[in-house]
Amino acid sequence: MTERGRAAVTRDATQRVIGPSVLEWIGGTLRLHLDEVSAPLPFRIRGTIDVETGPHPSQRRTLDAQARHRWGVIEPCARIAVDLDAPKLAWSASACLDTNRGDVPLERDFMRWNWSRAHLADGRTAVVYDLQRRHGGPLSIADWFDADGGSGTSEAPLIAKLPATHWGLRASTRLEASVASTVEQSFEDGPSYLRSVVSTNRLGQPVTGVHEHLSLERFERRWVRALLPFRMPRQIF
Repeated sequence: MTERGRAAVTRDATQRVIGPSVLEWIGGTLRLHLDEVSAPLPFRIRGTIDVETGPHPSQRRTLDAQARHRWGVIEPCARIAVDLDAPKLAWSASACLDTNRGDVPLERDFMRWNWSRAHLADGRTAVVYDLQRRHGGPLSIADWFDADGGSGTSEAPLIAKLPATHWGLRASTRLEASVASTVEQSFEDGPSYLRSVVSTNRLGQPVTGVHEHLSLERFERRWVRALLPFRMPRQIF
């Protein structure tokens, strides 16, 4: 999560170099050669992360009325394999590969969003995206994808509030009927961003998926901005 200057970033058709780390396509696999130092506690993170992709074409949606922000699905039914030398760690699991692109800062057009992804027992991946926009009202996206490249849109389930974090963030998710949603584990719990494992239901199936909440209202506050360099150090060269 280190921010780097223009001179440290290069790319071509199959590779992107960001400082000491490299992203490259090897056939249908996106490989990340990772060589970084963590923050705020400095320790080495070095190894490879492979994301195996399938037959899905890239799909993009505009998220605002001015089409200044786009969300794209590259591979919703991927497999990921992590093999780190430092710290010594290896695991594999299901994964979702997507992308956000924008022409202006996020906080200019959005107040907050909730996003979640879960793999279903029938092999599909369900993605729910809730955005509170500054202009144009709220936007909800509820898509599903299968391993053969098929996709569809479903009606967005009901909104359910998640427990407040110790930073006071009030995230929400979507669930069907009266099934409860439970936060099983927190990966990232910050003053403006939350990423967790949540048990809920999607398309009539009980699931355990990844959920994220971003508060741009909180992100704009000066005290939050003052904390950013400790989490995302900046190396401009």
